[in-house]
Amino acid sequence: DLFDSGALASLLDEAEADVVFHTAAVFKRGLDDPYNDMAKPNVDMAVAVAKACGAAARTPRLVLTSSMAAVRGEGQEPVRGDVYTIDDYNSVSRADGPGMEPYQWSKAASEVACVDACRARQVLVCTLCPSLIF
Repeated sequence: DLFDSGALASLLDEAEADVVFHTAAVFKRGLDDPYNDMAKPNVDMAVAVAKACGAAARTPRLVLTSSMAAVRGEGQEPVRGDVYTIDDYNSVSRADGPGMEPYQWSKAASEVACVDACRARQVLVCTLCPSLIF
């Protein structure tokens, strides 16, 4: 259960994990309730993994697979010139928006919440932001 940080921490202890790769996310079109069926679970999973890393006996590093959807929304330009940096987060997609906006919102919100949870627990975290994974 990727929402149960206690169970995840126990698994990390059992495995004596040095690094955790979080790659899970809900990505579906045509949901009746995209916030509750996709966006919220994505944020909750990312935070649960961060909490689990912080609760493990040996604190593993966390690699969070995020997305370029977390970096930019439709029509959003880079904050500092013509390249996207750590300062760029998607600020235009909405959790209740049309199309895939809830997914895009969830990736930005997941990354921010996960990084904040990691900082609060002294967990080293690295985020990867691919544009597409096949």
